[in-house]
Amino acid sequence: DDIESRKSKLQLPANPGEFCTERCFKAFLYADNLDREGVRTKATAAAFRTAALLFEALKQFFPTSTLPEEIATRLKYSVWRASHIAQKVAAG
Repeated sequence: DDIESRKSKLQLPANPGEFCTERCFKAFLYADNLDREGVRTKATAAAFRTAALLFEALKQFFPTSTLPEEIATRLKYSVWRASHIAQKVAAG
């Protein structure tokens, strides 16, 4: 009962897809800004990986699980950049 009363007090976004998309882009921009500033560490690779995972999760908000081109492009870039940075960090 306590959980149900708390649940009714939550302020959930009107459009969860837009809310999640906004959060994904914020995560991507955080990683991208680190990269552009020359900060290429494990943390930067992890930030790109996190952005990629969030972009993947967005598929549930699209009818055919096909992401729009802009999001799909950023997903691919995030995966590539995370891998590239991680390889460079491991190599020294």
